[in-house]
Amino acid sequence: IMVNGDKEGKAELKVVSVTAGTYEITASAGNDQPSNAQSVTFVADKTTATISSIEVIGNRAVADGKTKQTYKVTVTDANNNLLKDSDVTLTASSENLVLDPKGTAKTNEQGQAVFTGSTTIAATYTLTAKVEQANGQVSTKTAESKFVADDKNAVLAASPERVDS
Repeated sequence: IMVNGDKEGKAELKVVSVTAGTYEITASAGNDQPSNAQSVTFVADKTTATISSIEVIGNRAVADGKTKQTYKVTVTDANNNLLKDSDVTLTASSENLVLDPKGTAKTNEQGQAVFTGSTTIAATYTLTAKVEQANGQVSTKTAESKFVADDKNAVLAASPERVDS
């Protein structure tokens, strides 16, 4: 890129990026000797925060109250940059599915908020993840979480125990 200097020999260049990250910029005058590198950091845009996915790990888990599923909710901006430190709320269609943490979790460096869930009731639950954008708009996404009966410890009972024919 060629930029002309002003009367004082100063040149100004505007740099824009849609990809978050840290980059080094160097400049050189007519002598082709580069200046010291300067770092510039572009960050993801929280004003366009969007739930891009909900990953259910361990789907079809046993509904024994101990076996847990893991839910990874990924948040990105409009340019698919991962957003860290965003508050994500995860809710389930029934209180029978116990979520941890209950309520809200912050996204990590990978743009993921991680929750776990367990239950004693075999069923398919609907998970709803929400993230609020800076302008007050809310992005939501849903996924299904399925828990199955514990067939290893199942007990068959008949009632009445005797039927006369």
